Amino acid sequence: MTDFSLFDAGWRQGSLFEASLQISAIVVNSERGVPESSSWQHGEWIVATQDCDLSGVSVASNEPSIELRPVYRENPPSDWGIRARRLLLADDCFLISESPRLTISPAALVNLREGLQPALTDGRLKAFKSWLGLRYDRPAVPPDLVNLMRAVAKIFNRPRGPLQHKIHDILVEVEEAEHPLYGVFLVTVDDVDPEEVRTWAAGRLAEVPGDLGILAGLEVGTRSEASLELLENSYSADLSQITWGKPDGPQGAH
Repeated sequence: MTDFSLFDAGWRQGSLFEASLQISAIVVNSERGVPESSSWQHGEWIVATQDCDLSGVSVASNEPSIELRPVYRENPPSDWGIRARRLLLADDCFLISESPRLTISPAALVNLREGLQPALTDGRLKAFKSWLGLRYDRPAVPPDLVNLMRAVAKIFNRPRGPLQHKIHDILVEVEEAEHPLYGVFLVTVDDVDPEEVRTWAAGRLAEVPGDLGILAGLEVGTRSEASLELLENSYSADLSQITWGKPDGPQGAH
């Protein structure tokens, strides 16, 4: 029995389940001004640990080694994107990048199997795995490009109308120069008319002041057409997703 793994037991990276578990964090007591432990209950979770690790750990192990992330349902984001601070897992549930994490032992997790929910769709599972990696490899916007990116983000944060649920991400690549050049790539679902999306985006981008940057390209494509290089080197056109660089702070991912 000791070689029976969590993977054998049906657990996967991306497994959703319900269970009332306690999250603990260290906060400052507002009255005494000193650090102290705070805890609260949460009822819905997703397994973040990779399948290879789930396959390599025995269900008998009581060492806390499996990472869980809390799943939220109140006020879900409108974007599906994999570069967002918040990631939609389905129409009504999502993750938050900065949320507390919980580490649980395999022996404890295997006893929560009754709370397992239907598996994520293949597309959302791939997005979840990509999102986990991109949270640790996200470029910060350099100070001299902040105004440009704020302008681009602002025009795409307005209501999108009927196209809203057909666009996964709006990614922006910028070439730094005296007059920055920037390109926009809209990642869409498979059955959308790319010309319709391109026309809509061009209308929005016409509102970006020319003194902030010059639009050098506008492309539309599905997730399969968005390259890894694009994902690694672009910024997401959402004010809640962009890490702003500071003159006196780190300029890389932070």
